[in-house]
Amino acid sequence: MSKLNVNYTQISGGTPGEAFRVLTGMPVSTHNSQQMTDAELWTIVREGTEASNPMAAACQSGAHNLVGGHAYGILKGLCLTTNG
Repeated sequence: MSKLNVNYTQISGGTPGEAFRVLTGMPVSTHNSQQMTDAELWTIVREGTEASNPMAAACQSGAHNLVGGHAYGILKGLCLTTNG
C-alpha cells in the first residue's frame, strides 16, 4: 500500500479494509467487535480462517499488548484450550 502511495507517510490513516480493497479489488466486509458477542466474532474469524480469507483487525486504544491506532494482519484463528 505504501508503494502505491509513494511512501509510508502518505498512508497515515485509513482502515485495513480500504487497503485490502485497493490491493485486491475484491469485496470487503467490516465488523465492529464492540457491537458483537464473542461468539459472533469468533464465528467470523473461524469462517475466514477456513476460507483462507485475508483478515485484519484494528484497535483504537491499546490493550493486551496491542498498540492503539494500529492495524494487525490475522493469519489464522486458533482456539486454545487446556486439559485441566
